[in-house]
Amino acid sequence: MNIFISGATGFIGRQLSRTLADQGHTIHALSRRNNHPLLPVHQNIRVFLGDISDKNSLIAAMQGCEQAYHTAALAKMWTRDKSEFHTVNVTGTRNVLEAASEAGVSKIVHTSSCGVIGPTLKYPMTEDDPRITGFPIHYERTKYLAELEVQEFEERYACSNC
Repeated sequence: MNIFISGATGFIGRQLSRTLADQGHTIHALSRRNNHPLLPVHQNIRVFLGDISDKNSLIAAMQGCEQAYHTAALAKMWTRDKSEFHTVNVTGTRNVLEAASEAGVSKIVHTSSCGVIGPTLKYPMTEDDPRITGFPIHYERTKYLAELEVQEFEERYACSNC
């Protein structure tokens, strides 16, 4: 099966790419650089140059894929230009979802962050619990907004198949 993975040089995406490639799947790994030192190397991994902020590069990389795993994110505490968090984590997520739909991908998996749930005071929390604090860092806030993009996409897609 052909599988698209954004964030293939990241912590989750790199391992996921290798694991799925070892299982015999052909991985379409999106990378901003073809010589990235963390780009996984495997006979079943094909590198597609692109960026999640460029929807056309996503569509090209997803051609022929049945599944897409969106693991890319700007995951750090601070950046000089705070709008980068929104561009990557929110707009990038929307681009991945729309490109997957346009490319005919039948299954999309979006990875989020425990930062969306936030800190706990006394007991463990789940995705169903309300957040008890604000969003002190842009990463957590934009990952929350990205989850809203996924929910909106899911509602639109579900309604189009009613």
